[in-house]
Amino acid sequence: MPKSRVGIRKKNEAFKKTKIKPGHVLKKTNVTDTRFVAKQLSLIEQLQAKKSEVVSYRGLTLGDLFKQMGHHNLNIRRDAVVGTKELLKSNPVLMNRQMMNIIPAVARLIPDPKNDTHMTAQLRLLLDMICETSELEMNPHFSLFMSHVLCGFTHLQQSVKAFALDVMNMLMDKYPNLCRKSDDLFQSYIKFISGHRKPHNKQMLVYSIQLFLKVYKKSNEEKGQALFSAELNYEKATCDQINLILPTNPFDFPILGSLLSDETSPLDTESGEKQTTEIIMPYLKALLSVH
Repeated sequence: MPKSRVGIRKKNEAFKKTKIKPGHVLKKTNVTDTRFVAKQLSLIEQLQAKKSEVVSYRGLTLGDLFKQMGHHNLNIRRDAVVGTKELLKSNPVLMNRQMMNIIPAVARLIPDPKNDTHMTAQLRLLLDMICETSELEMNPHFSLFMSHVLCGFTHLQQSVKAFALDVMNMLMDKYPNLCRKSDDLFQSYIKFISGHRKPHNKQMLVYSIQLFLKVYKKSNEEKGQALFSAELNYEKATCDQINLILPTNPFDFPILGSLLSDETSPLDTESGEKQTTEIIMPYLKALLSVH
């Protein structure tokens, strides 16, 4: 009996070969598809917080600029200094809020021997802006600031020493009371003047010595204790004299280096006066005698 056309067509469909277009691959039926699709989840609060953060003209935050200041490329460090200067200039409120992050990031660039002339000029402008803060706000960070400047004093390159001396003059001019408390500054400055490799700018050296002698001038005035009388009325009326001494700040201690008293100067001691007389005065006389 002849086979029907329906049976023949069903038989051919079971062994039918699928035609594949050029460039396409036939999917295997016994392979598990492990692909997955994920959608992005955006939190509105995080987006609003990111938009509210102050950024520079290049779209970088203050934290990003601090990270770039530690980059090995000089151009990136210079751009970070310029961006920080513009950001602090347009937002003065950030100076007081971020002082604990500004000083470590900026002060470490002072003794950097890779700084060129343009980098030094931009860094000087930024340091001048930072030193516009009050003495009270600079006090907790002054010891760290001073330690980086003193590192520049001991450097072998003349350019680093000259820039460190320029920054030191700025600190002695704007923060004389904080400089007076630093014993490390006094000892390092004496060693700097007694050394052989000093900057060639004699005018800056004379100005620096004048500031140094002004900061560490002798304390001729004797400060007496204030005496007050108070009457205490309890069971018996009595009148007693009480000496009220101004309390010192318990948090006024150096993190790096040593601290001197406000009432005394190293020039009051015999060793300090001897070092000044034998080292600084002859060198100052030699500078002034040269025309």
